Parts: sequence; structure tokens; C-alpha cells
Amino acid sequence: MNKNNDNKIKLTFHPAEFGAKMPIPLAEQSVKAGFPSPAQDYMEGEIDLNDILVRHREATFYVRISGDSMQDAGILDGDLAVVDRQIEPSNGNFVIAFVDGEFTIKQFKMDESGTFGWLIPWNKNFSPIRVDETNQLIYFSANGVQAKEDPYLIRYYRIGFDGRNLTCLTPEEGMHNAWFSKDMQYLVDVYSMVDKAPIAVLRNAENGKVIMPLETADISRLIAEGWKAPEVFTAKGRDGKTDMWGIIIRPSNFDPAKKSPVLEYIYQGPGSQYVPKNFIPYNYYMSGIAELGFIVVMVDGMGTSFRSRSFENVCYKNLKDAGLPDHIAWIKSAAQKYPYMDIDRVGIYGCSAGGQESMTAVLFHPDFYKAAYSACGCHDNRMDKIWWNEQWLGYPIGEQYKEGSNVENAHLLSRPLMLVVGEMDDNVDPASTMQVVNALIKANKDFELVVIPGAHHTMGESYGEHKRYDFFVRHLLNTTPPGWNEIK
Repeated sequence: MNKNNDNKIKLTFHPAEFGAKMPIPLAEQSVKAGFPSPAQDYMEGEIDLNDILVRHREATFYVRISGDSMQDAGILDGDLAVVDRQIEPSNGNFVIAFVDGEFTIKQFKMDESGTFGWLIPWNKNFSPIRVDETNQLIYFSANGVQAKEDPYLIRYYRIGFDGRNLTCLTPEEGMHNAWFSKDMQYLVDVYSMVDKAPIAVLRNAENGKVIMPLETADISRLIAEGWKAPEVFTAKGRDGKTDMWGIIIRPSNFDPAKKSPVLEYIYQGPGSQYVPKNFIPYNYYMSGIAELGFIVVMVDGMGTSFRSRSFENVCYKNLKDAGLPDHIAWIKSAAQKYPYMDIDRVGIYGCSAGGQESMTAVLFHPDFYKAAYSACGCHDNRMDKIWWNEQWLGYPIGEQYKEGSNVENAHLLSRPLMLVVGEMDDNVDPASTMQVVNALIKANKDFELVVIPGAHHTMGESYGEHKRYDFFVRHLLNTTPPGWNEIK
């Protein structure tokens, strides 16, 4: 699991107060759907929520939830939970558990053997926690524990129920993925980094010692063919204090004596972390376009998860921030170290939230970002998925929705922009793109629009990829690309 956003979830406890009644009007009529009229004629009396919600007064307290690991269960950041510690947890119950010195809320599920259980998050970005009641041990994955390394790298640990004897089972620096034997005596650990080939080992699950190596990936042919590993780069963000972590991808024919334009691939979420950490020899969205002569970067700025609550809260009711001040500071630092990075020619592209953010970049930071490719973006959060948008922006009546809307701010466009949308997008309504198109037209702004028939939520599929390549070649390399029909 991701420790900083989960094990260290902040649960604020409040004692249950029963001294005063909490009378609420009770409607006489049964309701099949919706609500009855609030007219007094329909009211038969009052009820007290203490009588309904509380079974064991001496064992009941309230907990304020802080975190998003249970969002798919409808348990959201800021919710208030009623907890009864007298009830014995059973399979399928939602429970408050104490893990690694911190409280967390999860669903409890028992293994078929009945010897151990799992604490299950309701968010695909988090890993389950294994609970061994027989041996009084908890096995979990976490990030941000090791000092002076990439805070997003995941390792595996075990700890006693009493919070003692925390043991790292995967001590090597890297992004780890492990599988435990059923008796919890062994684990197979596969780990890598973007610039380090995968290694697989068999470990002792008690102390993490390597019992035997299994396999090490051979990348000698890749290197012989001219492949260059992405560089992990760290620089301070907007505050001049906090490290931002990202990667730099260079073309295989890279010439450090030649100035190269910079492209940023963006997806800031929020609610997770997106810069690749595992070894991937070819990244579809970054490696290909780098070969055209671009230096491609990606960075996790403030607003993403797994660092701290304050780190993530930068985006709360402020999605237009998109971590861009951190991204700009990071790119400038990289260019200071590598003068061949031409920050007078910086483009940006992304899909979904990244599509929204790439357009936002050229609207609010046109002095830095000179061109944007925006695919399937949610350009106005008032017309997207309620469950997603209200987590970050609150109830959709505040000025924060208008302030962060690309539709409302379309008149600010002063840089080249290509909008791409799938006709059948079932994630972000294509109408979102059409709204921003309409606003751009009314503002008499020049832009490009690509609609892909039959496509769903996409960066652009193969045709859109062609258009993305051509767009940045024209606007940042200042070259007319060849016609695709001419390429053999």
C-alpha cells in the first residue's frame, strides 16, 4: 500500500455526545423515490439520530475521515463515520485498524483458510494489507519510508501488531512488486527503476535476505542499438525547498552540442502519482516523439499524492494550479544543468485530466509553454463526473469551478493549440471539448480541432499520434513535416 496516503491517513476521533437530543422531523408517508413535501402536514413526530445510529453508547465514537483510499466505497475525504468498538469484526465489515503506528479505515476480508485476513482499500491505486493474526504480524507495501530516495518507490515491510520491529523485506532501492508464499515463509521480489533493468529474487519473508537470485533482465541488445535510459531528475519546486521528482527522456541520436526543444507529458490527477518508476524500455507516449528531436520530460508536482496532505491539498478547490509552478521550476532547473534544453521552446501535451491541464498551461502560463496538444480534456469541471470533481473542488457552486474552467478562460489563448476528442468518449463527455471549441470561436481564437469517429477516451489513437507529432514539429522544430502518405 502507499503509506503516506493510506497508513498515515488522518482519522480525527470524537467522543459520542448523548447529553442532548438531536430531534429531526419524521415524515409520515413512505417514500419510494425522492423526498416527500416538507410541509408540516406530512410530519408525524421527531426522531433522534443517536437512537438510530448508536447501539452501544459506551463503545461508540465518531471519526472524521481524511484520505481517498476508500473513495470507491463512498467513504470520502471529510466524511464522518460512526464507529462501534464493541462489535466484533466479521468478513466484509469496514473497520478502523491500527497499522504501523497510524489508524486506517479498510474493509476486512478473511482468507479461505481462516488463518489470516486482509485489509482491503476501495481504490485501485492502493494495495491490500495482509494481517496474520496467528503470528501477530502485518505485511504491507509502502512508499516514502526510506530517507534520501525517490519518495514514490514502493517497498515491502512487516511489523508486529504492537507497532514494533518494523522490517524492510525489500531493502534495495527500486520499485518493488512482490508475491508471498501461502505460508508467508518466502516472497518472490521483482524490482527495477526506469534506468535499471528488472531483477527477480527469492527472499526470506522474515528478514528479507536473498535466498537465491532468480533472473536479471539482459538489456545489452537495447544498449547496442543506441537505447538511452531515461534520467531520474530531482529539483526544487515552487517553494524552493521541496524536491520534485521526474524523468528526462532523450532521443537515441541525441547531440548535446545542439539545442533541443522540450516537451512535457502531463497528467497531474490529482489523487495519485504518475511519473513512471518501473523499467520500461519504450514509453508509447514519450519515447516515440523524443526520436523526432525533442527532449521529453514528466514530473510529479504539488497536487499529486503519496507525499503529504499539504502537498496534495495545493490542488484543493484549485485544479487550475495543476502543479504547473513546480513543473516550470523543475524544467528551468534541468535546463540550468543541461543548457541544450531550449526552454524558449517548451510544449505540453496530455489526455483526460492531462488534456485539461495542457490547455490550462497555455492559458495561464503562455510565457513558458509555447504550444499545447489537449486530448479528451475535462475543460469545465461542472460537466464531468460528480464523484471525481467534487472530491477536489467541493459542491459545484463556488467560484473555483469558474476560475479553473478552460471554457471560461478560453479568451486568454495566445499560443498554438490542438484539441483532440473521441466521438464516443464515455469517460469525459465530448461536449466538454465542444464547449471550449465554442468559447474559442466566440473569442475569435485560432486553434486546431481533431474529432476521431468511433474513438473513446484516447490520446488520439494512431491518427491522433500523427497529428501530435506534426503539430509539435511545426510549432517547436519550425519544420514542415512530410506527408504521411509519403512515408514508407
